[in-house]
Amino acid sequence: MSNPIDIRTNAMLCLNFGYGSLIRAKTTIDYRNSIVSVHNGVELLMKIYLMEKNRALIYQKINYTSLLIDRTDTVNKITIDSNTINYAECQTRLSNFSKLPEQYSVHLKKLNHFRNKCVHFEYQISHRKLKILLIVHIFEYISVLIKEMGLEIDLFLKAGIVASLSRFKESIDSQTKSSFYEKVEIAKNHYFEDLTPQERDQKKNTEDYIVRSIDKIVACPSCQQKAILKRKVQRQRERGVEFIITKSRLILEELACHYCGLNITEYEELIFKFAIEEVSLPDKRLRLSYPNDDYPYDDCPNDDYPYDDCPDDDCPDDDCPDDDCPDDCPDDCPK
Repeated sequence: MSNPIDIRTNAMLCLNFGYGSLIRAKTTIDYRNSIVSVHNGVELLMKIYLMEKNRALIYQKINYTSLLIDRTDTVNKITIDSNTINYAECQTRLSNFSKLPEQYSVHLKKLNHFRNKCVHFEYQISHRKLKILLIVHIFEYISVLIKEMGLEIDLFLKAGIVASLSRFKESIDSQTKSSFYEKVEIAKNHYFEDLTPQERDQKKNTEDYIVRSIDKIVACPSCQQKAILKRKVQRQRERGVEFIITKSRLILEELACHYCGLNITEYEELIFKFAIEEVSLPDKRLRLSYPNDDYPYDDCPNDDYPYDDCPDDDCPDDDCPDDDCPDDCPDDCPK
C-alpha cells in the first residue's frame, strides 16, 4: 500500500499541474486541465485555512464526533463518516475569518463557473479571459491567502512557475493599460480634433444619460466631460440554519461618454481606472420559513450575475431582488 498524500501535498500537486498546464497551454484541452486543477488546488487551500482554525470546519456535519477527531486523550480512535464541504461552502466559512477583500469572491465564483462547465457541460473557453482570471486574479488570491496563513508560497508552487506567472501578469497588466490608453487617445482625438467648437458646446450642453440608482456620473478619462459609469449588482447567497444571507456588491459594467464617444466594456480596463467605484452593500437576511432540506429558493440565480448554472424557471419571479439598488444603498449610490 502506498503512503497517503496529505492535504498540503495534494494542494501543491493540483496547483503545480494546473498552472504548469496553463503556462504550456497550446490546446483547449490544456486550458481545460488548468481550470480543473487550479480549482481543486484553491478548494484545498481554503480547507487548509479552515483546518488551521478548527478541523471540524471542513466537514458538512459538525457534531461532537468531528470535535474529537484531533484529540489524543480519547479512549477509542475517532472516525468520521461525514463528507467534507464543497467549494462554495469553503468560501462561506472562510469569510468568517479571512480579511481578504470581498472583490475576490467575484473571481472565485467565475472560476467555479468555468470549472463546472468543463466538468459537466459542453464548453468553449476564451483563452485570453481565462489567463486573466487565473493569473491576474486567482494567482493573486492564492498568494495573499497563503501569506495570511503565515506560510510561504514555495510550499505550494514551484519557484519557476511563480516566476513565469509573475512575468505573465506583468505582460497582461501592460496590455490592459495599453488597450485602455489607446481607446482614450482615439476618443480624445475625436473630441478635440474632429469636432468643431460649436459641436463640442452642443454636446456639452446635452444631458441624455439615463442614470439608474446603481450608476454614477464620472469625469471622462478622455475629454473630462460627464460620462456614465454603469454598474451591476453581484449577489451571493449563503445558507445558514435560520436565515438565507444575501451578500451584494456593485461591480463595474461599462463606461460610456456621449461627448467624445469613449466606450469601455472590458472589466479589466474598467477596474484599472475605476476600482474605487466598486462597493459592498449591506447584507440582507431572510428568515427561513421552511425546513432546511425543503427550502425551495436556496440556489435562486439573478439576472445581474451571469455565472449561475440553474435555468431561469428555477427562480420564482417574486423572490429574486430587483435590478435597482436596494433601499439600504450606500451614500455614494445616487438615488
